Amino acid sequence: MRITRRSSGFTLVELLVVIGIIVLLAGLIFPQIQNARRKGQRVKCVNYLRQLGLASRDYQEDDDTNLYPYAGEGCTGTEHLALLVVEKYVREPEMFKCPASSGKREAVKNEDKTFTLEKINNSYAWSSVPLSDADESDVYLGGDGAVRNGPVSNNHLDGMNVLRLDNAVQWIDMKKKRDDEKKIPEELAAP
Repeated sequence: MRITRRSSGFTLVELLVVIGIIVLLAGLIFPQIQNARRKGQRVKCVNYLRQLGLASRDYQEDDDTNLYPYAGEGCTGTEHLALLVVEKYVREPEMFKCPASSGKREAVKNEDKTFTLEKINNSYAWSSVPLSDADESDVYLGGDGAVRNGPVSNNHLDGMNVLRLDNAVQWIDMKKKRDDEKKIPEELAAP
């Protein structure tokens, strides 16, 4: 009788089974990781909008006209928000880029540690009408999407964050709205 020696390594079938199990587990976990990442971006966006709201409140209190950042009629959201940069209420360029935004890049600081806010650096829409403390507190001051009598173009897949005049940030879930309701008030000027 002949005795065969079996090597102590894994067979090809055993290796393929282990690799298959790893791939299956990764496939189950990956969507959860993506959801956690999106929620983290949403929270960071809320923080940025709230900080812009606080800077706007400071601007409004110091401004002679008592208005929130308003560059004039027909201006873009970026032009309104640029007042916060020019007047040095906001000094960090990352505040103007929603973490979920694609196609936008962070502004680069100059040698004197200032930066210029341009459309490519800003992902937030801003009120295109002059607002003051006399307005209702639930009026929208800004948001992380652009709206103009049409569908919402937002940074988040399923909704958008909006900043109200009372500095509260509200999540608007676009999944729960019907198509004819997917319009945010048109006073938000596109970035």
